[in-house]
This record gives sequence, C-alpha cells and structure tokens, in this order.
Amino acid sequence: PQNPSDLVHLTIIMSVPEGVRGDSLQCNPPGGVWNESKRVVLWCVSELGGGEKFQLQSIFDIEEELLNSSESEEDLAEKLEFPVLSRCQCAGAQLSDVALEVSDVGSDIFPAEVSKTVVQRFRVSHKESNR
Repeated sequence: PQNPSDLVHLTIIMSVPEGVRGDSLQCNPPGGVWNESKRVVLWCVSELGGGEKFQLQSIFDIEEELLNSSESEEDLAEKLEFPVLSRCQCAGAQLSDVALEVSDVGSDIFPAEVSKTVVQRFRVSHKESNR
C-alpha cells in the first residue's frame, strides 16, 4: 500500500567506520554532509511525496594503512560496516516499506564482499494537548 500523506523531515544517517576517509566522501545526489567528530554522513530531505523514492550513493577512499594491513579479507570486511538510520515525520500515514540496496563499485584495488542486514524499529510518539 502507498501512503496517502507525504513524509517530511526525512533524515538519513550513515556511520562510517575507522579506516575509511570520511573527508573523501563523494555522493550522488550531492548533499551528504560529513561530520568528522561523530564519523557520520547526514542527508536531509525536506519532503518525500507518496510513492516517491530517494536513492543515494556514497563513495569513500580507504586509508592506506588499512589497505596494506595483513588482515584477511573477511576481517577487513567486518571492519567496513556502514550502519544506516533513517528518520522522518509523517502525520496520518504508515511507513509500509523501506528498501535498502547495497553494491560493490567494482574496485581492483580492494575487492569487497558486500552484504546487508535490515532491522526495522518503529517508535510511536504521542503528545497530548493541554486544553
């Protein structure tokens, strides 16, 4: 089912692990903001209409120290996790589906094993008026 109301104040936050150069962020569409102190990238979308999609891509450089480490590919893959959190406001609507797609950009320098795990959590807030 499609939500009849728009989602507003959509915020997407992606954590960036140590060993990844956050300041090398390239994103499509432009607009992702790197926060060095929290090691996150933040995207803000003011409104997403019913049935609309928002898709983004992030590309980072990996620090040479990590690339040249003697760790196995499996150990490196475990260190390169990018958890994503999305939040929004929607009055009179239900969030029926969130889909995430992750993929490797195809690098000969650092072959990657790409996977995803989705955990859905919902919080309902209710504020009573003081009439």
